[in-house]
Amino acid sequence: MIRHALTACVLLLSVPANAQMSGDSEALERVELMVERLGGAAVWSRTRTLYLVYDAWSLDPAQPVVEYAWRDLTEPREHMRYQRRTGSFERVFDGSAGWHKRDSVRRDLSAEEVEQSNEFWPRDFYTMIRRLAIKDSDLVLRWQQPNKVYVDDQGGTALGWWVIDDTGQPVIWGTMYDNEPLEYLYMPVVSYGVINFPEGGTAVDGGWRFTYRKVDVSDDKYQLPEVD
Repeated sequence: MIRHALTACVLLLSVPANAQMSGDSEALERVELMVERLGGAAVWSRTRTLYLVYDAWSLDPAQPVVEYAWRDLTEPREHMRYQRRTGSFERVFDGSAGWHKRDSVRRDLSAEEVEQSNEFWPRDFYTMIRRLAIKDSDLVLRWQQPNKVYVDDQGGTALGWWVIDDTGQPVIWGTMYDNEPLEYLYMPVVSYGVINFPEGGTAVDGGWRFTYRKVDVSDDKYQLPEVD
C-alpha cells in the first residue's frame, strides 16, 4: 500500500518559479482552475506515484472488474492488476521492458508494445494532470469556447484535450491511443484526502465504466515487480 507521503505542509510549496507553460490566456486560466479544483499545484507537483483502486464494469465481455493501479507520474513506469469473473490480468512496464500475465500465463511486451506505451505515457490523463500542475514548458494550450482546452507540445503535436467547467472540474478528456480516439466522461469531483478527484467516469463508448474506490498520492518511487 502506498504511504500517504503528502501532508498539509505540502500546500506551502509552489511550482518552480521558472516554469513556463504557454498558450491562450483563457486556456491557461481554465487549466489553473482545474489543477486547484483537484487539490492544488503544490500537491500535484510533488506527487510521484498515484495509487488507484477502481470498481469497474467492462462491456466486452460484460462483467465486473476490480482494478489496482500504481502509476508513476514522473517517468514511464506502471503496474496494473485486474480481477474479473473470467480470470486475473496483470501488467508491468518500466519504460524499456515489461510483461503481461493472464492468470498464470506470462509473456513479455513486444518492442511495438513498449514503443506504444512510451508514446502514450506523456499524454495519459493522470500524467497530464501533473504536467499541467508543474506548468511543463513543453506544453502549449489552446482555447475553444465555451470550455475546451487543447494541449499540444512545442513541436505542434496534439497531445489531447479537456472540457473543463466553470468550477474547474474536468468533464471530458480525450487523446489518441494507437491511432484511435480515446475519450472519457467524468463524474463530479469529490475529496480523497489531500487531493480531489472525479468520483468515477466512463469511456464515451461505454466500454469501460468505473468508480474510484481509492485515490492516493505519494512522493515515493513505487517499487515495481521484477520486469526482466
